[in-house]
Amino acid sequence: MLECERMRADRAGHQFCLLGFELQDTRRDLPKLARVLKRRIRLTDRAGILPDGRVGVFLPETPVAGGKRVSADVLRMALEKGISPCCTIYEYPTPDGQAEGDVDQAGTEQRGSRSDPSSTGNGTGGAELMLTKRMPAWKRGMDICGSLFGLVFVSPLLLVSAVAIKLDSRGPIFFRQQRRGLGGRAFTIYKFRTMVVGAAEHQKELRHLSDQDGPAFKMKHDPRVTRVGRWLRFTSIDELPQLWNVLRGDMSLVGPRPLPCDETDACSRWQKRRLSVVPGLTGLWQVRGRNKVTFDQWMRMDLNYAENYSFWQDVRILFMTIAAVLRGTG
Repeated sequence: MLECERMRADRAGHQFCLLGFELQDTRRDLPKLARVLKRRIRLTDRAGILPDGRVGVFLPETPVAGGKRVSADVLRMALEKGISPCCTIYEYPTPDGQAEGDVDQAGTEQRGSRSDPSSTGNGTGGAELMLTKRMPAWKRGMDICGSLFGLVFVSPLLLVSAVAIKLDSRGPIFFRQQRRGLGGRAFTIYKFRTMVVGAAEHQKELRHLSDQDGPAFKMKHDPRVTRVGRWLRFTSIDELPQLWNVLRGDMSLVGPRPLPCDETDACSRWQKRRLSVVPGLTGLWQVRGRNKVTFDQWMRMDLNYAENYSFWQDVRILFMTIAAVLRGTG
């Protein structure tokens, strides 16, 4: 139901809220809360049990201000029934510039006060995290085994590349950048540095020369790239440190490529649905359309993967990636 509403909200451009009520004693308090909800919510609203056991109330076409009013009323009426649940409000979409899920969840620890019924203790969060897909055990197992094997197998190459970077230009060996992962959470991605120090400061000046349309910045002959950096990029060796991200769980071996936070924030709402799965080291875009498709086509490839991925598809993409690297394509 939430997934369908998200697609409808993306098309229409409206918002919705999901309230999550946590009870102290579910067996005792649930009937009382149910009676309160029956009195307060609209016919178009829906109540049910969330996967974590909380009571969820879905408010379609309702901005967060409306969600707070409903939550305040429910908590006040619940106190009159002798129960004091706590509530978290999940809004969709998360406001621009605010990381989905990177919000204060302290409200889930607070409750309405009997001495002050207006003290609702609402916490707010992004509904995007509620709409993410749980990673299957086979996929996480593949990530752990693959990343461990990869880090050990390519360790001599990593050492040689690190030395080459230090000899070629001043600056750190690794490039760190904040990117959006599962549910829009920000994480630090690791790559070998392929550009001169301070390259990010000049990206705005080069934006009009980008070979990729849309928010993403891709430039084939980027003047900021060092001599060693060009070789690292051509062979894709600069991406190998991300095996550490895979081992940590920030990324998967296969999945949508994570974009920098500013580029993700500039995406359309329907394009952000790619954040429902863990981002990957490689994906459909890398093996089928890199540098050949529009940004919208790239995003649709990612959405297709997010909705239909399987074990054998991941295996096929990994082998196609190895072939693409050996050919030097993309």
